[in-house]
Amino acid sequence: MDETCSLRDEYQQTIMHALWLCNQAKSVWKSELHFSELYKIAHRSFMDLLDSIFEQGSSFSVTLFSTISWCLWQHKNKLREHQSMWPLQEISRRAKELVLEFFEIHQRPSNPVRCAPFVKWSPLLVGLYKANFDAALFDNNELAGLSVVVRDSSGNIMGALSQKIARPQFVEHAEALVARSAVTLVKELMLFQVCFEGDC
Repeated sequence: MDETCSLRDEYQQTIMHALWLCNQAKSVWKSELHFSELYKIAHRSFMDLLDSIFEQGSSFSVTLFSTISWCLWQHKNKLREHQSMWPLQEISRRAKELVLEFFEIHQRPSNPVRCAPFVKWSPLLVGLYKANFDAALFDNNELAGLSVVVRDSSGNIMGALSQKIARPQFVEHAEALVARSAVTLVKELMLFQVCFEGDC
């Protein structure tokens, strides 16, 4: 089959010609019956043709039409650049295979969503302590802030720390520094049964 278009010089800027009216394009579309029937209608533009496709009311037809159109466009570009491409007579079959694969994948039942177990807050047991720590990097200067607060099971503050340091290169570095400061503060307070909690 001759894969060049004898009228391409006259119609080279027309999408309607390149993807629908060109004899090579027709040979692809007419291999699909539900698209072949559309040649009985005089479409004024490619958008007019698209309206007819959407009126068919089938998502499969719309997807197949889009895929074949894309394949034809690729075919013409690769032909012009002398690149390897699918033969015209295989475009319809291969496009349909792509669409069927797409629908098969997207119609598979998804894995059931596992809901996270409900977590209810509860206070610390008597005799336990919690150390909360966080780090913040400031955009307007080269500083970072470290803060730690230690509370007992009743929420009373046993100790706290807040300091500014030279801004580390990475956020992870700042988080590691504030975690170390939390451990140091707890040791200085002579506390042993401590739960540490940070945002990192």
